Amino acid sequence: MQKIKVSELREHPKNTFYFDNMSGEKWKEFLKSIETSGVIEPVIINQDKTIISGHQRYRACLELGIEEVLCDIRIYDDEQQELKDLIETNIRQRGDISSSSLKMGRIIKTLEECYGVRQGSAGKSDRTMYDGKSQKDIAEELGMTQSTYTKTKKLLELIPELQELLEQGKLSAS
Repeated sequence: MQKIKVSELREHPKNTFYFDNMSGEKWKEFLKSIETSGVIEPVIINQDKTIISGHQRYRACLELGIEEVLCDIRIYDDEQQELKDLIETNIRQRGDISSSSLKMGRIIKTLEECYGVRQGSAGKSDRTMYDGKSQKDIAEELGMTQSTYTKTKKLLELIPELQELLEQGKLSAS
């Protein structure tokens, strides 16, 4: 771990693809916490100083004028492992993901790809040879029922125009 200038850090290009930024009262409370206690949890970055976990801490540092932040530098040889860590560390850090239904569908799809999860079929398990994760396991980790998991993932099959309306809140996920 080492202190790195905030100006040298870069946001991960996929972060907003999966997660919404904090806003409103929650953001104000988070800023106040950083202002009074500092950044307690190090920002996780890759070898290129791209943020894997800590985008909200980074935003807070920029807004509050904090020039350096403690970073945990991790070496990634595999983009899938980087995305898996981006998603899983953000979920653990945030607790409440608060992402849109469409972004949650993207999270589900990416985690399935990272774990090699496939659709189960009659007489076959949907468990992988790698981590032993199933759709049910991922659903439980995301705090949702299998039914909600399946419905949320299906949102990715909507045509782009309907996905855009869903993102804008003009169309209900149900």
